[in-house]
Amino acid sequence: MPAQSEAQRKYLNMRFGHDQCSKCGSDKRYAKGLCKRCYSREWYRKKPGRMSASDAKKGFRNPNWKGGISLESKLAYFKAWRKNKEEYIRDKEYQKRFGITLAEYNEMLIRQGGVCAICESSPGRRRLEVDHCHATGKVRGLLCEICNRALGHFQDSPKIFRSAAEYLERSYASQESSTKSLP
Repeated sequence: MPAQSEAQRKYLNMRFGHDQCSKCGSDKRYAKGLCKRCYSREWYRKKPGRMSASDAKKGFRNPNWKGGISLESKLAYFKAWRKNKEEYIRDKEYQKRFGITLAEYNEMLIRQGGVCAICESSPGRRRLEVDHCHATGKVRGLLCEICNRALGHFQDSPKIFRSAAEYLERSYASQESSTKSLP
């Protein structure tokens, strides 16, 4: 297409209604020389008592309006919603991250007797974490936070673990021999 002069472009824009947004330069003009996105931003900026469409869908009203809800009430609502849906949220999180359901997690917990698969300690206030192979994504079991982090620090390598175990055994053996030789 041949290059257009400024006059030709202005004429075509006026004739066919195509123009660029005066703020962002987008080719799609919506109203008052702005694209839809810029027009919406301007509209909300000029009317601070209004609220976003997503808040309106959730049933919230602006506190500046009659019958509005404050930010604290809004946060309390979401906190209560999350508490009521805690199992649902955990189930979705396990499915997304590890490919297991909350029911499968609970089955593994019962099979392990409710304790860590490595150190056999009870989890206390925290839940046991799902241990999985980072290469294959396969779930191996449930571990306490300390054991799960240790696996990560040792790069899931049995060779490094054996080496660390031998190191500790040599260290304990040398400590025992040094205490026996003292008078």
